[in-house]
Amino acid sequence: PDALPIDPQVTPFPGGRCTKCGSEKISGDVDVMDTWNTSALTPQICANWPHDGEVKLPMSMRPQAHDIIRTWAFYTIVKAYYHQNTIPWKEIVISGHALAGRGEKFSKSKGNTPTDPQELLKQVPADAIRYWAANGRLGLDTIFDPEQFKTGQRLITKLWNAFRFCKEHIVAGGEAPADVPDLDAVNKWILHRYHETLCAYLKEFGAYEYSHALATAERFFWSDFCDNYLELIKERLFNPERHDAETIAATRYALYEVGLGILKLFAPILPHVTDAIFRDVFAQNEGVKSLHAVKFQSERYQVHTYPEAAELLGHIVTIVGKVRKLKSEHSISLKTPLSELSIGC
Repeated sequence: PDALPIDPQVTPFPGGRCTKCGSEKISGDVDVMDTWNTSALTPQICANWPHDGEVKLPMSMRPQAHDIIRTWAFYTIVKAYYHQNTIPWKEIVISGHALAGRGEKFSKSKGNTPTDPQELLKQVPADAIRYWAANGRLGLDTIFDPEQFKTGQRLITKLWNAFRFCKEHIVAGGEAPADVPDLDAVNKWILHRYHETLCAYLKEFGAYEYSHALATAERFFWSDFCDNYLELIKERLFNPERHDAETIAATRYALYEVGLGILKLFAPILPHVTDAIFRDVFAQNEGVKSLHAVKFQSERYQVHTYPEAAELLGHIVTIVGKVRKLKSEHSISLKTPLSELSIGC
């Protein structure tokens, strides 16, 4: 096994003598089967054929690149038709190639890979590499882009810092809120926006558009959650004595539900950092050791639809954004209060 792979027509038998009969008349077999013959049986092999007898096809989906439609896909379809009189899968999801800087696909024979994969993992976290790969659109090739790794790394860092900030408030008192409290407009808004995001996310993943699903999750996390929601609730988190108990309970509840929901959105793309955060913040309350063992339960968020609160806070968020822009353009600290603010209708 240590000598594999071997071309028996080129490489002589090790030792030159059969280990069982002692014969020296050993030659490589010239009648070699097309390797696609085995690859074309992957649906049947996955179904444990022939050990389980009847093979239940079609399977749901086959992921593959566009260069092997003529070979792998065609041969697999033909074999399923001849052996089981059916198609092998209901759908094929066709991706592109990872391209080198000159626009040609990575190839060991051409030696155009920027770095060895093991060396790359020493330089860049696995989650950041997955982030780059997940930004590739279906059917299109993706250029090997170190800058995309940096973008993925920024997302990883932002997730870690955001949940480090939220942790003590999410699990204050040692346990998560058990029931849905009376929600104020701010918390209704973020729960409503998460519900909208989740619906769009599931629709994209249902169409296997993982790059679009990732973009949907990112927009919600960066803009709605970090830039706006966390800024809107900071004051009540740091000064809970200034607010009634119902408002604090509502905020803790929304932080918990939306925070856990965010980790679920990013889990397929960034499995390592999301699971580390889950184990640190949510595992004890959820009663599950790993995020990847948690059922998605989209119905958990279906109860949170508050269109009126979402519309109201949408206007407020717009106003806050314009004030931030105004201060930034005039080099004014964001902490500096404005003496007057006029809003035109």
